Amino acid sequence: MNLPGIKQHDQVLWVVLSLLTVNCLLLIGNASANTIDTSLPENYRFAQHLYDSGQFRQAAGAFEKFVFAEPDSPRVPQALYLAALSYQATGDTVASQNACERALTLNAGALTAPLHLLKSDLFKSLNATDEARITLHNLLAITDDPSFKDKALYRLAWLDIEAGRFNEAENGLTKILAAKDYSIQELQQQLGRADTIASKDPRLAGLLSVLPGGGQLYIGRYQDAAVALILNGLFFWGGIEAFDADQTALGLLLGGIGVNFYVGNIYSAVNSAHKYNRNAKNRFIEQLKATFIQTGISRRNGSPSLFASLNLPL
Repeated sequence: MNLPGIKQHDQVLWVVLSLLTVNCLLLIGNASANTIDTSLPENYRFAQHLYDSGQFRQAAGAFEKFVFAEPDSPRVPQALYLAALSYQATGDTVASQNACERALTLNAGALTAPLHLLKSDLFKSLNATDEARITLHNLLAITDDPSFKDKALYRLAWLDIEAGRFNEAENGLTKILAAKDYSIQELQQQLGRADTIASKDPRLAGLLSVLPGGGQLYIGRYQDAAVALILNGLFFWGGIEAFDADQTALGLLLGGIGVNFYVGNIYSAVNSAHKYNRNAKNRFIEQLKATFIQTGISRRNGSPSLFASLNLPL
């Protein structure tokens, strides 16, 4: 039915214009919903923009300026946390630690747990594993959040793994609630293979070195075994020949050097056995890290783990 005074094609045009108007209103509404939160201070928004765009060095400085300009702002703990992350991204571990400590002296609220996780990661990057462990245990004591407890337990397990404490690591992994999120079963299966790591008995290596080169031969260092046998044999033979020729001083000199080489041969064999075991264990650990951790980011079923993903409460 045609409207009075309006032709058919005018009705179509009217419908099209109406639809376009509604569409424009919807677009404007969506754009308004996606605009930057203008309730945030301008200097904070600028620092956030730098952080989001990956300009971490500039972002760290901008967050520090915000903290200096507005020390009483409730956003200060979050600004310090983001500054710490920015410093970490630039490799400035000391500055990152400093920002973490300053944030923790304040009422960090929901950021307390992420700050402890970041602090432990920073200690680990400095090879301060004892401090990293203490920080994680402190987090377990102060948080009731199961997700953060799991994150702390997972980190503690890896600290044990890298220290070669495989049984302790397995026990710690059993406490993680969200086991599937961390591929705990697969990791435990791999840790179960720790008993198969090749090893050499240092005491046996020393005992076999009673015959020069025997300990090195046991460890598989064939060239060292040959050198030890030849050198000790030469000094022994030279000393005997010197005494037979009534060259007592030369015989004592060669004998003294020979004894040193003989004792050194035993010590070398024992030390080589320890080194062999250490290298075998390190290879096993590196294989675990290659399977479950890549470029410092733990992987679970191909997804980044909580080592790299610290949720920032807003």
